[in-house]
Amino acid sequence: MGQTALYNVSNNSRLLKSWKKINSRATGSKRLVSGVDRVSVEDFNSISNKQLELIQQELRKRRYRFSNLSAFTIPKENGDYRIINIPIIQDRIVQSALLDFLSDKSIFKSQSNYGFLKGKTVKKALEKFLALRTNFPYVVKVDVEAFFDTIPRIELIKRVKSKIRYPSIRQLIFDIIECDSEFRSQADLKKAEAKGLKKGTGIRQGMPLSPFLANLYLDQLDLFVEKKGYSLVRYADDFVVLCSSHSEAEKAKLEVISCLSGLGLLVSDKKTAIFCPEDKVEFLGIDCSLTESNNYCLELSNNKIRRLISNLSSFQNINYCLKNNVRLFGLEKRLDSMILGYLQAYDVCQNYQSIKDKLYAEKNKTIRFVVENGIGVKMNSLDENQKKFLGVA
Repeated sequence: MGQTALYNVSNNSRLLKSWKKINSRATGSKRLVSGVDRVSVEDFNSISNKQLELIQQELRKRRYRFSNLSAFTIPKENGDYRIINIPIIQDRIVQSALLDFLSDKSIFKSQSNYGFLKGKTVKKALEKFLALRTNFPYVVKVDVEAFFDTIPRIELIKRVKSKIRYPSIRQLIFDIIECDSEFRSQADLKKAEAKGLKKGTGIRQGMPLSPFLANLYLDQLDLFVEKKGYSLVRYADDFVVLCSSHSEAEKAKLEVISCLSGLGLLVSDKKTAIFCPEDKVEFLGIDCSLTESNNYCLELSNNKIRRLISNLSSFQNINYCLKNNVRLFGLEKRLDSMILGYLQAYDVCQNYQSIKDKLYAEKNKTIRFVVENGIGVKMNSLDENQKKFLGVA
């Protein structure tokens, strides 16, 4: 008799792999963030071997229980606020192990889904969108209001039962779906309630398995749209339907809204629209528009570029550097790492070289500012070798 899915999920190597990924990704102040048990990555690191053994034992005895998420709000640039949910470390390890196991299985049949799947990326979704728009220039964008927080849990559980053919891990997934937020203050709770967050409804973002569960629920939309004969590109709850005419787009819009309504999801009328061939369309943070030669191209908007530059310039503040565990001689490495990540994400953009030039110019500006204003070294007093040594030549 073969090993059960639960046995595979709780394998020593899989749990250790999950923990190592969590540990390596927690840098700077993120190492001190904790869930409801007040145990941070830094704390867990000193007891990880023993804790991994306990996690395995609890899983195999089917006694493992997930905790609620520690929650708070942070302000957004537009004056709104974002809800942050933090699972405890053990739960992140177990969910990551589940995700690692499930990602190797052929659960999703749709070719339109590009979100959080092995071999599928934002870049590939954008490339597919660009290729399709040449032949299907009318674009339908439908926005689901508070998607993650409004997914009907009962319906999602039904999807898990029908799509996940591994009985030994289903209860773990059901328990994850039932996790709720525990807010650190009444003020944060009231803000969340004002945004429509309700206990017992939706799946909480911040959990490693949340994107997978979202995919599982919207798989029904993918199959519906494909069966209707429309072209679809979806990444999580951000998706576009491409059509050859305005009348076809009108029909597709109504059918997609009807499908989403049947799934218990509410569509935002303000953010739902049909775009004509000459219109600029933003998808996954990138603009798709016509060039003077009448071809479509992808570009990162100036507003988005300014936001990236702002992220780099944050390191001009020494207190911000210290908070993120960055010292002077590690500053260039951190900025280079950030820039590399941005460039890898946006190398599909036609204005890639311009983005690259602006980011590296900001990097040099930031290092110069820290050297001159942070530690009081005047640049005009340094020779070229000294400037090179400091990384500002």
